[in-house]
Amino acid sequence: MIPTLEQPADVASEEQAQKANQEMPSDLTATDDSEALPPSVTTETASVGVAETGERVVITSDVVDALLEDKTDIAAQQAKEIQQAVDSAKTTSNIQPVAIEPPPEVVIDDGVTEALQTPITFSFARDQLNALASNSYTLQIAAMTELEDVQLFLNQHSFDKPVRIYPTLRGEEKWYIVTYDNYATIQQARDAAEKLPAELQSLGPWPKALSQVKREIARWIE
Repeated sequence: MIPTLEQPADVASEEQAQKANQEMPSDLTATDDSEALPPSVTTETASVGVAETGERVVITSDVVDALLEDKTDIAAQQAKEIQQAVDSAKTTSNIQPVAIEPPPEVVIDDGVTEALQTPITFSFARDQLNALASNSYTLQIAAMTELEDVQLFLNQHSFDKPVRIYPTLRGEEKWYIVTYDNYATIQQARDAAEKLPAELQSLGPWPKALSQVKREIARWIE
């Protein structure tokens, strides 16, 4: 047996241990300090105007402005519009795509294409109309916006008196006026309108002063 020597106790260390035990609280229950932690990171992004199905919803600019300016009363008035857009997006996402076969290719021969077009054979009579007396009259029997329609009209009807056509502008739209013959008085023009064929009378021909015709011709700009 090897005898051990007793070591003197460190008085200072004992005093520090006693003091530490006195300062330590008796209630050592755990506390929740999760509120002090930073928010958790998420990989999902939030955006305005995207439905839950991933379909983009279009929201009008006034609603967005109201939300950005924190005007909730205005945004609330538009809530129905937003809900309808979301419902529409959900409905669209539930529709199954249907495969549509492309129509068979149709080849049109160049000769057939030319035959479908109406060849223009008439010419404007601006000089002839300007040469007539300004206090005389003519009959306006048609007014059209396409030259092809004028040509079809001439092809469908036959005339025993001179037919003169002139272009004019009404606003920014081009018009082509079809006139019939020339009369010294307005009464003569009215009498002539009653003697026209029934298909032309059904169009409502009316006497037109050459002074007005000349003003309309002057509006035309090539």
